[in-house]
Amino acid sequence: EEGEGEDDGDEDDAVWHAPLEPFDLNAALGLPPPDADADEARPEVAAARARAAFHAIAGRVCPGRLYEYASAEEHAAAVTAFRRACLAFRVLRDAERRRVYYAVGFGGLRASEAYQEESVFEVEAWEVRRSFLEGDEQGDREYLLLHGPEGPPPDPTAAARYEARYGAHRQWDGGGEGDDEGGE
Repeated sequence: EEGEGEDDGDEDDAVWHAPLEPFDLNAALGLPPPDADADEARPEVAAARARAAFHAIAGRVCPGRLYEYASAEEHAAAVTAFRRACLAFRVLRDAERRRVYYAVGFGGLRASEAYQEESVFEVEAWEVRRSFLEGDEQGDREYLLLHGPEGPPPDPTAAARYEARYGAHRQWDGGGEGDDEGGE
């Protein structure tokens, strides 16, 4: 049985490090389709929307909230959703990356990032979440000072859009047996 635990770890690593298939970054955060003209005119508004959406959704899709009895498929789905939310946040809060994504799509963004010193595709999802919650970036810090670590009240329409796209999971809604609010 010694090899079984190692296989589980390898499968978990594979889920965390597998290349993400192309997806709609706005939908991953529960945001409406982009208005590129408005985003170019007021990039700080687009970044603020990305921060608010990420703050509202990151805790809901965080794989750390899964209960011990989650299946491998549920865990893999949670990890993928979390990684997508983190990638979408990193791209949509950054004016230049957002412009590239809106102009040439997911594939073009991936190609563009190959020339960056730090590609958004190579940053660990947990690091994105940690960096945001600790306010490492000035814009994130200002957002957190205004809204607090718990964030604004949840936007029910954002959650509904997210769940319509990715499905509802009992582990993500804070309900169910064994839910202790203190642990992640």
